[in-house]
Amino acid sequence: GDVIMTYGYSPIICKALKIAADNKVKFRVIVVDSRPNFDSRTLVEQISDLDVRYVLISGLSYVMPEVKKVLIEPNGILSNNAAQTPIGTAMISMVAHECGVPVIFVCGSYRFVSDVRIDALSKNERISDELLQPVPIPNMKTDAEYLALIYDVTPGEYVDVVMSELGNIPVNSISTNIKFIQDSYTMFSKKKTNTTTAKK
Repeated sequence: GDVIMTYGYSPIICKALKIAADNKVKFRVIVVDSRPNFDSRTLVEQISDLDVRYVLISGLSYVMPEVKKVLIEPNGILSNNAAQTPIGTAMISMVAHECGVPVIFVCGSYRFVSDVRIDALSKNERISDELLQPVPIPNMKTDAEYLALIYDVTPGEYVDVVMSELGNIPVNSISTNIKFIQDSYTMFSKKKTNTTTAKK
C-alpha cells in the first residue's frame, strides 16, 4: 500500500520495484523528472506495467503529501555526510524532509568516497550544449551561455538512511564506513602480497 517516489533512472531501484511487483506486493510509484536530461523516462518505460505516475519536478509539492518513501540512487556519498546526486535531488530531499517523508538512498559501498563538497559549484560537470534544449526567453541574446549542471549536493540532514550491501546505515556514519572499507582493502592487499611472496 506504499506510495514510492523515485527520481532519475536507477537499475537497482528499477529491479527492486519489479521484484516487489512479481511478489504481488501492492504499491504505487511516482516518478519525478526534470530538465535537461529527463532520465526518469527510461525508468517509466521499464516499469510501465506497474501502477506508475509521471510528474515533473515543478509539481513536486502537490504529490509529496501522498508519498510514503523516497528512493533515490546517489552518484556518490561524501565523507562530510553530503551526497553527490543528479541535479534536482536536493530539492526533492528537502521537500520530503519538510513533509516528514523518509528519504532513502540506495547504492553500493563503492560509492562511499573520502571527499568533501559543500556546494555544487566545485568539481561538477556541464551538459554539452548539443544536448540542451533551452527554454526560449524573449529578447535573449543568441550568444548567451546556458549553464546546465549534471550534479548537485544533497545535505546529509535530508537523508534518513543509506541502504547498501553493508546494511542500513545512518548517513552520519558514512565516514566511519569509508575508513573501515579502506582498512579492509589495505589488509586484503597486504595479505595477498604476503601470499605471493611466500609462493616465490
